[in-house]
Amino acid sequence: MTSDIKTSKILNKALNDLKSLYREEGFEPGNLIRLAVKPQWNVLIGSKKQCGISMNYTGIHSVYGKLDKQEYINYIKTLVGKPLFEIAEETINTDDIHKRSIGLAALNALSGPLIIGDRLYEKGYRSDKAIKDFTRPTDVITIVGYGGMVKEFLGKSKELHVTDIRPKEFFETIIVGDKIEHGPRDVILHGAEENEEVLSRSDVVLITGSTLMNGTFDDLVSYAKNARIISIYGPSAQLLPDSLFDSGVNVIQSVMIEDTMKLQYDMYNELDMEIALRMHQYRYTLYKE
Repeated sequence: MTSDIKTSKILNKALNDLKSLYREEGFEPGNLIRLAVKPQWNVLIGSKKQCGISMNYTGIHSVYGKLDKQEYINYIKTLVGKPLFEIAEETINTDDIHKRSIGLAALNALSGPLIIGDRLYEKGYRSDKAIKDFTRPTDVITIVGYGGMVKEFLGKSKELHVTDIRPKEFFETIIVGDKIEHGPRDVILHGAEENEEVLSRSDVVLITGSTLMNGTFDDLVSYAKNARIISIYGPSAQLLPDSLFDSGVNVIQSVMIEDTMKLQYDMYNELDMEIALRMHQYRYTLYKE
């Protein structure tokens, strides 16, 4: 489970940036109250009404080995009540991808107070566009991570490529009629080993926030250095915008949880964590002019 996981420079940068900003702006960091674990997602709730979400590489994303759920739960118990900064420091550099997911969730929760309000506008950030507003019909677009984002760009570019660390067969649909056909039809699929070649010739690159955990984010941004737009997207990408933009991203699309109390109720009662999250989140896009 450890061989494919690199140290994540961006997470360490974000941790240091957040510490500095919390001191400068007088924010209180809060402690861990509870952490919900379901296939695909960790949802962390902090004592200052903070909420941080991160993919946990389980369920359909289980590519780093099976999670020992009881061992994981026992570990989380040792973190309850601890300061979020202390939890992030303890977990973001571990070789255990599932523990590192907790660290990203903590950093995302800590980032929340610095994303809302007038602070971002005062720093020159804007939020009146979506990622698709930056694209052109003549673009070669590559999405790192096969998910819901792909549908938004079908038929809207010269070429649409998708890379993923999961096998291509995972995404194949077999359609049987008067002949046998295979989907997806309008997407060119690639394995992760093709990232450098594909991203280096793309005009627009969209990188899933889960790459913040496995240490591939920095490499992916360097591969995409010739792209006009480098974006990071998804619930895991709620990280401090200052850190992400300093690392080479120029558009961020993520989500914030509006009411952590209502979310906690649905965390207990919804069959699917995805449904609970969508009920209480709003999507935001950030860019700099």
